[in-house]
Amino acid sequence: LLVGDTLVVLGPERVVGYDVSTPSDPTREWGRERNGSLVAARATGGQVYLVVRLPVGPSPECPVESMSGAAVDCGDIYRPEEQVPVDGTYVAMALDPATGEVTDRVGFVGTRRVTAVYMSSESLYVTYTEPFDRGEVYTEALLAADSVPDHVKERLREVDGYDLSSRAHYYEVEATVRNWLRALNETERERVSENLTTEVESYVSNNSRNFTTTGIVRVDVGDGLAVAAHGTVPGRPLDQFSLDEHDGHLRIATTVPSVDRETENDLYTLDASTLDRVGAVQGMGEEQEIFAVRYVGDTAYLVTFRRVDPFHVVDLSDPSDPVEEGVLELPGFSSYLHPVDDETVLGVGEEDGRVKTVLFDVSDPTDPTIADSKVYERDWSRVSNTHHAFTIDRRHGVFFLPAGEEGLVVDYANESLAVETTVDVGGAVRARYVGDYLYVFGRSEIAVVDETTWERTATVELGG
Repeated sequence: LLVGDTLVVLGPERVVGYDVSTPSDPTREWGRERNGSLVAARATGGQVYLVVRLPVGPSPECPVESMSGAAVDCGDIYRPEEQVPVDGTYVAMALDPATGEVTDRVGFVGTRRVTAVYMSSESLYVTYTEPFDRGEVYTEALLAADSVPDHVKERLREVDGYDLSSRAHYYEVEATVRNWLRALNETERERVSENLTTEVESYVSNNSRNFTTTGIVRVDVGDGLAVAAHGTVPGRPLDQFSLDEHDGHLRIATTVPSVDRETENDLYTLDASTLDRVGAVQGMGEEQEIFAVRYVGDTAYLVTFRRVDPFHVVDLSDPSDPVEEGVLELPGFSSYLHPVDDETVLGVGEEDGRVKTVLFDVSDPTDPTIADSKVYERDWSRVSNTHHAFTIDRRHGVFFLPAGEEGLVVDYANESLAVETTVDVGGAVRARYVGDYLYVFGRSEIAVVDETTWERTATVELGG
């Protein structure tokens, strides 16, 4: 992260600050040891914000020290009012990039699954997803089933009270059902088994949004760090692009899994100050999962995928009553969405194992269409792993797409896609532009490309 004249480098176990005011002679100014896993880092307002996650063991260490000299007392760690299966402690820290001093920190508990971090101008949002427990779901469905006799339900409650792992609990529940059915004659066993299957499937279908939930913690970053609110939504988010704060509301898109893989996808609006739910669109892209999300003002764009790639347009202008306005189905899928202008969204993804880009025309939200699409003879792109690999230069109407080992510069003007030039730098990783020059970074060299002629004007070999 570059903040002013300081470059903050985030290593596996250390955070180091370098003074780069003289680019030809950078100097190391400070370094600090870091514990736990780095979940996210953001730079805003001259500060660096880090979110670190540490595991919770049978005998938790107190205080929790996420960075050398920056501990949080266990008594100061925030816990939600409702019970959650905690297996991780999160620490959010504010860091002075010039000195490396941790100016503030706050801790809270959660799970170590599916964590997404989103930051607005005044708040840091951290999510954690509670695990899907097959044994717990199966037990709840059996206890609600009319075909299960009381003595079997009594045994299920007994098993539910044991201190077992999730897997062991599921096996014990299965064994209880198996032993019960085995005691029936064949005709009765077939009839009961059929009824039980129907009842369990119906229960799971009607209650799927209760089985996987995501906790959301809002941390104020104004006058010091403080946990300001906690909320929950059904399902699990994909990544940071699943969340967005706009006009006093937080929007979050989630995939709701189910035991039988009949997934659905929802979008929830919450009051940003309290994280109370305000509205929702539910059931988008049945039997599919979210692959990409992007918000532009009062509109959300989502891509869901399993066999086809529906592109969804959601109107969020009324947070209490969001509406899915339009859906477009197309082959392949997009794993990254980027707004080009008010009427066009670019999708980057795959089709039949090849890299693909799509220009979506969203001028009519009720009827999104494909302005153009292009499949490249490359089998992967770094954009599918990190959005940092993507660069758009609106001044010249092009975007940079690392595809395979090469870097493609693609023109998107006039709602059409065309490759302007291909840059070989021994494994293209990133690109940035300065003035009329595009700098393409590879593993072995940096290429400088003149954006007025698309000619390569210089090459810098990378040592080491």
